[in-house]
Amino acid sequence: MAISNFAKKRVLVTGAASGIGLATARAFAAVGCRVALADVAEETVKKAGAEIAALGGDCITIACDLSAAAAVERLTSEIDAAFGGLDILVNNAGIGFLGDFLHTPDDAWERIFAINLMAMVRITRAFLPGMLAHGGEAAVVNVASALGFTAGPCLSAYSATKHAVVGFSEALGMELVDTNVSVSIIAPGIIDTAIVKSPGAVADNITDAQLAQIQIYYREKGCAPDLVAQAILQATRHGRRIVPIGPKARAMAWLPRLSRRLMRRASISGGRTIGYVN
Repeated sequence: MAISNFAKKRVLVTGAASGIGLATARAFAAVGCRVALADVAEETVKKAGAEIAALGGDCITIACDLSAAAAVERLTSEIDAAFGGLDILVNNAGIGFLGDFLHTPDDAWERIFAINLMAMVRITRAFLPGMLAHGGEAAVVNVASALGFTAGPCLSAYSATKHAVVGFSEALGMELVDTNVSVSIIAPGIIDTAIVKSPGAVADNITDAQLAQIQIYYREKGCAPDLVAQAILQATRHGRRIVPIGPKARAMAWLPRLSRRLMRRASISGGRTIGYVN
């Protein structure tokens, strides 16, 4: 279902302290929504909330580690107390891990699945019953990646989680097809964010030269998070199901349907150009 009027709609954006999440929170606040910003970075998310409030936005901030089930329960309670439920849920929180498979340890796999997938599952399960019950226009927006439709060398854990997000979202959308809740999959391509700069996001065999090459590529070729935020806004406005956004995203999302072999070659070549592979 499309959202025809954003005024006073209640929105939760996870991973909202910076990057795509912060840009998305700003975008919804700018069209009159009441916005909850959730992020593990307490001081940063408070600063982000203060910035939006200073611009006249109606918002609250909640600091929590969404990989923990208890944190999701607290998040749900705080939003219910402040807003009385949600109309729009933007599952954006996510982390990356750069490194070949043999240098990606178990704890990296567990952490990335806990945040990129299981936090999304738990949060959606927590809020969806209320969204269905109120019967008004509502939307679940899951931020995946163009790598949810293909894959990337030295990104096995990240690619696996984003494939899981796409599969989960497609199945959920089928279940909700005749309801008041739409489900959108956002598939960013190359976006200039800090996802591979965070602590613990890089394997010990990735060199400083590779990291420098990657950051230069993202800075020069990537698009700004604001572009993704506007795509999220429009996805909810029009009830769009799959939204590739950013450089190469459309090709990465649709080319595998035409030729897996060609997409594989392109991913390997792209990985070398960007710096994921030596």
